[in-house]
Amino acid sequence: MNQRYRQMLHDLAMDNHGVITTSQARQNGIPPVALRNIAAVDEDVWRIARGVYRVNDEDIDPILSDYAIGVAVGGPESFIWGHSVLALHDLACEMPRFVYVGNPRARQTRMSGFVRITRRNVPANQLTRYSGIPSTTVAQAFRDAYVDGDKLEDALEDALARKLITQREYDELWASLAG
Repeated sequence: MNQRYRQMLHDLAMDNHGVITTSQARQNGIPPVALRNIAAVDEDVWRIARGVYRVNDEDIDPILSDYAIGVAVGGPESFIWGHSVLALHDLACEMPRFVYVGNPRARQTRMSGFVRITRRNVPANQLTRYSGIPSTTVAQAFRDAYVDGDKLEDALEDALARKLITQREYDELWASLAG
């Protein structure tokens, strides 16, 4: 039985960059107590935060895993925003120190390890998913994050060339942010 749960856990986690929550496990037939027991004895299953676990596997991209952890720690309705979205797409000047997570229901800004959770209300048309990770659009991320003027044009042009923003968004962002 435990081996079956362990395999189910691994399969579910692989679909989410190595991250699984207790509620996801429960929805997929893995009792929370089995998840806790597996994490207690399996060195490849780590408890990250209350109700959030990470399965260690060489096929997991550690950067995407960090973003998935951030969203899981933030809870339902969470998404990455600002510098985290830009870094996800290699548009940031440097990797941010934290994974910036927004949640419309967060009561106050709080920290959980490398995750910074902030109350953020973002229009639904500015939310999307990149690599399965809930996030703001790249255009919204540029609006939310400060990008140095010298690097802004390069970052916007790169985003436009990669079709992460439209020509209209490029024009609007350049007009509002460069000035």
